[in-house]
Amino acid sequence: MAEKYVTTRRLVRALRLAQGLTQAQVAERAGVDYKYYQRFEAGQTPDPSLKWIETLAGVFGLPIWILL
Repeated sequence: MAEKYVTTRRLVRALRLAQGLTQAQVAERAGVDYKYYQRFEAGQTPDPSLKWIETLAGVFGLPIWILL
Protein backbone atom coordinates (compact mmCIF):
# COMPACT_ATOMS: atom_id res chain seq x y z
CA MET A 1 0.00 0.00 0.00
CA ALA A 2 1.06 3.59 -0.70
CA GLU A 3 4.29 2.80 -2.55
CA LYS A 4 4.00 5.77 -4.95
CA TYR A 5 4.48 8.32 -2.19
CA VAL A 6 7.48 6.88 -0.35
CA THR A 7 9.58 9.95 -1.22
CA THR A 8 6.85 12.31 -0.03
CA ARG A 9 6.50 10.46 3.25
CA ARG A 10 10.27 10.47 3.81
CA LEU A 11 10.49 14.16 2.97
CA VAL A 12 7.65 15.01 5.37
CA ARG A 13 9.40 13.07 8.13
CA ALA A 14 12.71 14.80 7.39
CA LEU A 15 11.02 18.21 7.44
CA ARG A 16 9.33 17.41 10.73
CA LEU A 17 12.60 16.38 12.33
CA ALA A 18 14.49 19.35 10.87
CA GLN A 19 11.92 21.71 12.38
CA GLY A 20 12.10 19.93 15.72
CA LEU A 21 8.44 18.92 15.67
CA THR A 22 6.87 15.79 17.08
CA GLN A 23 4.36 13.72 15.16
CA ALA A 24 1.69 14.94 17.59
CA GLN A 25 2.55 18.59 16.86
CA VAL A 26 2.36 18.11 13.10
CA ALA A 27 -0.91 16.20 13.44
CA GLU A 28 -2.40 18.99 15.56
CA ARG A 29 -1.31 21.68 13.08
CA ALA A 30 -2.69 19.62 10.20
CA GLY A 31 -5.98 19.00 12.01
CA VAL A 32 -5.74 15.20 11.97
CA ASP A 33 -5.56 12.49 14.60
CA TYR A 34 -2.05 11.75 15.84
CA LYS A 35 -2.42 8.04 15.04
CA TYR A 36 -3.40 8.83 11.45
CA TYR A 37 -0.34 11.02 11.01
CA GLN A 38 1.86 8.36 12.56
CA ARG A 39 0.50 5.77 10.13
CA PHE A 40 0.96 8.21 7.22
CA GLU A 41 4.66 8.61 7.96
CA ALA A 42 5.01 4.85 8.32
CA GLY A 43 3.38 4.24 4.92
CA GLN A 44 0.36 2.52 6.44
CA THR A 45 -2.29 4.76 4.89
CA PRO A 46 -3.62 4.94 1.35
CA ASP A 47 -1.92 7.31 -1.07
CA PRO A 48 -2.42 10.88 0.16
CA SER A 49 -4.93 13.15 -1.52
CA LEU A 50 -3.85 16.41 -3.09
CA LYS A 51 -5.69 18.21 -0.26
CA TRP A 52 -3.69 16.28 2.37
CA ILE A 53 -0.40 17.14 0.65
CA GLU A 54 -1.51 20.78 0.44
CA THR A 55 -2.28 20.73 4.18
CA LEU A 56 1.14 19.28 4.99
CA ALA A 57 2.85 21.85 2.78
CA GLY A 58 1.05 24.56 4.78
CA VAL A 59 2.19 23.04 8.07
CA PHE A 60 5.80 23.26 6.94
CA GLY A 61 5.44 26.62 5.19
CA LEU A 62 6.28 25.23 1.76
CA PRO A 63 4.72 25.45 -1.70
CA ILE A 64 2.80 22.28 -2.48
CA TRP A 65 5.02 21.33 -5.42
CA ILE A 66 7.90 20.59 -3.03
CA LEU A 67 5.96 17.62 -1.64
CA LEU A 68 4.75 16.26 -4.98
